Amino acid sequence: MIRDYYPNEKFSLGVAPFESAFATKNSKRPNIELFEMNERNRWGAECVLWVNGKPSEPILHVEFFRQASDLKLQYKYIGS
Repeated sequence: MIRDYYPNEKFSLGVAPFESAFATKNSKRPNIELFEMNERNRWGAECVLWVNGKPSEPILHVEFFRQASDLKLQYKYIGS
C-alpha cells in the first residue's frame, strides 16, 4: 500500500513525533486521533503516517483493547 504512494523511492516511515501528534495547528485533523469504539474497553486510533519526517497521505488505522490486565494493539488497515 505505501509503495503505491512512493514507488521506486527509499523512505523512512513512522508516526508523528509527540510534540505534534495531537496538534491541529497546520491541519484540519491531528496527526494522531484517539476515539472510543462502540465495543466496551476498545479504542480506535487513526495515525497520519509520516514519510521522511513529514506528514503524508496514508493513514494507519489501529485498535487498542484491554485483555486481562494488558492493553493490546491490533492493526486494522492503511488507507487515506
